Amino acid sequence: LLATTGSALVFTTDIEADGTVSLRFGDNTFGRRPLPGTQFTASYRVGIGTAGHIGPDKLFHLALPLPEVTEVRNITAGEGGRNPETNAQIRKRAPFLFKTQERAVTREDYQTLGRRVAGIQDVSCAYIHTGSWITTFALPDPEGRIETSDALRTALRDHYEVFRLAAHDVEVSSPVYVPLEITLHVCVAPNASRSQVRQQLLRLFSSRRLPDGSLGLLHPNRFRAGETFHLSPLIAAAQKLDGVIAAKALRFRRFGDPRTSGLGDRKLTFSRTEIARVDNNISNPANGVFEVEMDGGR
Repeated sequence: LLATTGSALVFTTDIEADGTVSLRFGDNTFGRRPLPGTQFTASYRVGIGTAGHIGPDKLFHLALPLPEVTEVRNITAGEGGRNPETNAQIRKRAPFLFKTQERAVTREDYQTLGRRVAGIQDVSCAYIHTGSWITTFALPDPEGRIETSDALRTALRDHYEVFRLAAHDVEVSSPVYVPLEITLHVCVAPNASRSQVRQQLLRLFSSRRLPDGSLGLLHPNRFRAGETFHLSPLIAAAQKLDGVIAAKALRFRRFGDPRTSGLGDRKLTFSRTEIARVDNNISNPANGVFEVEMDGGR
């Protein structure tokens, strides 16, 4: 009931230890409330658990006569029946069920719950007091792509509506993508083909999914909002390739802004709402570029 709207025609069952069943309907906030005087007719089935499992070739008759059916048999034994939990089993398991958080209290709760929405790989959250109440500003990071659509933001906002606390507002915004400029200088071994090494580097430092299923080092899924982007892993990855003797960075900065060079600190930092981006698309270099300068080789 708690996961439905006020117009949903739903109900839930409460089963007591003696087998008595009660139906619980909504209150027009979570599920529709039945009108006074409404009459109900129940159609239901009651199982007997594993005692209902029959052996193979024990079915011989149909409940309804069908002239086109000449024979009935069950090739395999019955399965799937489940016995009711005993009171002892309930007392043993119940405390562990409450360890699953199904409400949003902390920023980590919003982040964990946001990852359940299809198409979102991560969510960055911040608490801000807007004057009358606390507002959680959620920043979704879409999976496998750059743009955050209106439909995705709406889906995340509706998802949080089920879990947020009373008097606690939620706003969903879009991240700011920051294009980067990265240039590596690579020294190629004398017996290695320079063109082959270049192809390997461009394949490794791509924004696409590679043929083996792994992600290129500049794939959108590798970047998170507000996450520091370190240079050392890029240098290490380049130097692991066959035919590469050494590699160093010549340019490591925000696109078109020499003041933001991260060569000295060997890292680039971003604000909570910013996500790094390196599409390396020759037709649109303003979305981030990766270049390679090489010497040596043949």
